[in-house]
Amino acid sequence: MEPFALWHSFRNSLRFRITFAILLLFLLTMTVLWYGIAHGLRTDLERPLAQQQESAAMALATRIDDALTVRMNALYSVAAGLRNSVDNPALLKGDLANLHILNQLFQAGVIAYSTQGQPVARLRAGVEEVSHLAEALVPQMPGKLSLIGAPFQTQNGKTLLLPMAVRILDRTDAPWGILVGLIDLNNERFISGPVSEPIGKTGGFLIISPQDKLILAATDPTRAMKPAPPPGVNPMHDRYMRGFEGSGVAVNSRGIEELSAARGIPATGWFAVAVLPTKEAFAPIARLNQRITLTILTLSVLVCILSWWFLNRQLKQFALAAHEL
Repeated sequence: MEPFALWHSFRNSLRFRITFAILLLFLLTMTVLWYGIAHGLRTDLERPLAQQQESAAMALATRIDDALTVRMNALYSVAAGLRNSVDNPALLKGDLANLHILNQLFQAGVIAYSTQGQPVARLRAGVEEVSHLAEALVPQMPGKLSLIGAPFQTQNGKTLLLPMAVRILDRTDAPWGILVGLIDLNNERFISGPVSEPIGKTGGFLIISPQDKLILAATDPTRAMKPAPPPGVNPMHDRYMRGFEGSGVAVNSRGIEELSAARGIPATGWFAVAVLPTKEAFAPIARLNQRITLTILTLSVLVCILSWWFLNRQLKQFALAAHEL
């Protein structure tokens, strides 16, 4: 008998059809069962992971907010002690130079402006910073006690500065000017330190300014000082930009599905994001899926062998009984 005819005869045999039906039923049952289990496992695992991400984002946001609050309170305290020296630029500069707290908290510089926007005294701040703030920050201060300005880059593009300003009063409690402290966001440990710590092997943090649509800092240095993704690219990012605080799963602007969580930083209006790719987050389920798949394939072979053996045995008995009849 030719091979094709032999295969055709085998395929049309009752034993083959029953064995094949049993195999299909087994595979269908196992697939549905495992899909339900895997979905449940992912849901159960996602909840504690999301809580961990939210805790990490909250810890970072709180740390940054507390550090900024300390610096703002220091500026208030210093400004209150300058009212007796505002009429003497040399004395004012000397007082600023002698305040070590300013050197510690505002290593990028300190500038005192008059209400007309003229720089009266400055420490460590360059001409570029003085000129930029006179145009961008000073006009925003009238009627305000304090202000945290928008971050800006120096001309070399290597330094990101955050200005913080408070009002200075003279001896008669009349507005005299403002005191500005500059924070180097690239070097300040309260931002660069915790942000540089990865989450797991491939996760990390982002600090985003929704007002400026800018990623200020990131665990991945290639993402720092880059524009935030435009609307419609990452659904979770869009929600965070609108003020949502929580967690969720979405595909980011790089095409990577990730589990993320965000918490706001009240002092600045920024938010901190903790991200972890789902490939790493749900790696245990992926490994379990591989093992279960291998187990199902092994059991499928065993089911085929046992079904074939059982049918062959039963059909032989039927054949013998029919022959005797």
